Amino acid sequence: MNMSQRKFYYSIGEVAHQLNEPVSTIRHWESQLPELRPRTSRRGTRLYRQEDIDRLMTLRILIREQGLTIEGAKRALSQQGDELEGRIKAITLLKNIRGQLFDLRRALDQTERKSMLTRLANDLQLDGILPKKEEPRS
Repeated sequence: MNMSQRKFYYSIGEVAHQLNEPVSTIRHWESQLPELRPRTSRRGTRLYRQEDIDRLMTLRILIREQGLTIEGAKRALSQQGDELEGRIKAITLLKNIRGQLFDLRRALDQTERKSMLTRLANDLQLDGILPKKEEPRS
């Protein structure tokens, strides 16, 4: 999502989708982190800021990827706070860039294949193996 598309607030469903976690997990983590208190709308809908999502992403990485318990993750967050979150953001950014590079590589491979097939078809036409394309009449 580019900066012009960035929202100020996200629903719990959007946050769960971004983190690839069930809504119930987001609620549980929220109950375990006193510093994570999303706003609520008049209808009672939780409204998460980007900072909340970053905090939850850090927690998710500590629990899911580093294998910490929620208590261990809470201790790590309180001890290393901003430094840890900065590293997590950098890792997340690098993972996103890697995904974009993979997509670009796939698109480039498709373009190269099309170009190679076009050259092959032209060569076969020049050799008389394939009929030449008729030019459109004006």
